[in-house]
Amino acid sequence: MKRFALLLIATVLLAPLSLATAGPVYFLVSERAGEAVHNDSFVVPISDPAHIAHARDLISRGPDAAGEPIVVAKIAAGADGINLDYLDAHHRPWDWHVSEFANFAGSTVEVLDGWPTFVQQDVPGWIRNTNGYVGFWSYTITQELADVTPPPAAIPLPASAVAGLPVLLGTLLFCRRGMTCLALPGRLYLLPRRITATPASAHIAVTVAGSGTTAAI
Repeated sequence: MKRFALLLIATVLLAPLSLATAGPVYFLVSERAGEAVHNDSFVVPISDPAHIAHARDLISRGPDAAGEPIVVAKIAAGADGINLDYLDAHHRPWDWHVSEFANFAGSTVEVLDGWPTFVQQDVPGWIRNTNGYVGFWSYTITQELADVTPPPAAIPLPASAVAGLPVLLGTLLFCRRGMTCLALPGRLYLLPRRITATPASAHIAVTVAGSGTTAAI
């Protein structure tokens, strides 16, 4: 009975959930070698394989050889526990973070040029003036970060699964009282008597013994 109950729970609640995709790769964005003025940095998450490859090319060959060194990204207010200044001895957290990587560029409009500490001084003002984007001219990808652990994200149950929970619990209760339960993908049947199942073309014929009734499912 316990095994059957677990099967019902997995079928009704967990079937709609999809597997989580692989997480992003985190890179450090700081000033180009030999051009350090502000000595600060920020973290950008990148998920697209082509962009990840270009980021690694920037690290291995340098911005001049790799091309398109400027990181263009959308930012949002608030610390996320990931966007830290790794060039600071205490890895100070910024009160803003990258919410979406946009692309790499060879140049950007002047309003996007700045540096992390300057954004920190007035995060709402920066977001208001730039529509929430950064594209610092003298900054590029300088390091791949392997020790970044993003905070755990909650995976919500689908609304259909939450709505069906009372039905599931009721079903388990009735099954324990001797009723026959039939679980099929996406469907759950309660039958008061013994059933027999036989294939009928592409359907399953379920006959309730003693009733003379056959239902095609």
